[in-house]
Amino acid sequence: MRHRLNFIDRLKGFTIIFVVMGHLIAQRDIIYELISSFHMPLFIFLSGFVASSPSSIYIISGKFRKLMFPFLVVGFCHILFLKVSFTRAILSTYKAGYWYLYVLFCFYLFLIPFKWNKWKDFKGLTIDFIFAIIIFSALFILLKVIAPNPSNDLFSIGQLVQYWPFFFFGFFCKKYDLVRKLYAHNIIYGIALVLYLTFFVYYINGYAYLYKFLAITAITCMIYLFYSHEHSNSVFENELSRLGKKSLDIYVFHFFLLKTLNIKTVCDWFYQSGNILLEFMFLIFFSIIIAYICLCIGKLIRNSRALSFIVFGDISK
Repeated sequence: MRHRLNFIDRLKGFTIIFVVMGHLIAQRDIIYELISSFHMPLFIFLSGFVASSPSSIYIISGKFRKLMFPFLVVGFCHILFLKVSFTRAILSTYKAGYWYLYVLFCFYLFLIPFKWNKWKDFKGLTIDFIFAIIIFSALFILLKVIAPNPSNDLFSIGQLVQYWPFFFFGFFCKKYDLVRKLYAHNIIYGIALVLYLTFFVYYINGYAYLYKFLAITAITCMIYLFYSHEHSNSVFENELSRLGKKSLDIYVFHFFLLKTLNIKTVCDWFYQSGNILLEFMFLIFFSIIIAYICLCIGKLIRNSRALSFIVFGDISK
């Protein structure tokens, strides 16, 4: 059984809270810009970090159940819940909000060629980069040829292109033990922090092309900060781990709660008040509440073997 890394679980818990926050925000403001500068890239990075090259059909089928069952089942339920056109939702890049599950499964398949690269020296590093660039180039060509419009992107190629570098970065960091090396060189964290703050100022002033650089520097800072507390054991960190271990439940169910509770109306009031600190605290508070409700929903479903298989693809032994 694979050993779980505390800092990864905690980062996943931290990030999923910000994913929920991003969907709660009523208007695009400084808080939205701050969250969007790192939350999905970091989430994708963490998914790549815990991924490994699939070595058998059995492993691939397991990933299909874990990711595509909730994508198909819960995603379909969400489309019905929203009362939107099924065709419109499927053709959209965002798949009624569930694009992440489909994209993650695609990324996992993209790792298949990497299993043949057994080297972990400069030769292996070079081969991995060649594989990654070939995949990115193929996706980029497909984007330009068949999916230039986000509202007509059946295979979510736009999202594949945007987030493949972050997924590969996570996979690459794990394979070559870059996190430990980062922690050993504190200067890298300092440089990344300064660059993030600098890039962010330019980013919110219209320099959108800095997005990937901004996200990479943010990821570097977050990884360093959480890794430095790998062996600590506070209540706060334990709760982050709890949320991180069940981040899938939070992701798939929080969309229903956002629509049902209609909190965006209140969020709009906080936005119009101009009190950024109060708005941020409100968003954090309700995001945490929504996350724990999602955990309860997931637990109720997992108590039924049949529902657990249908919704999450779990096979009880």
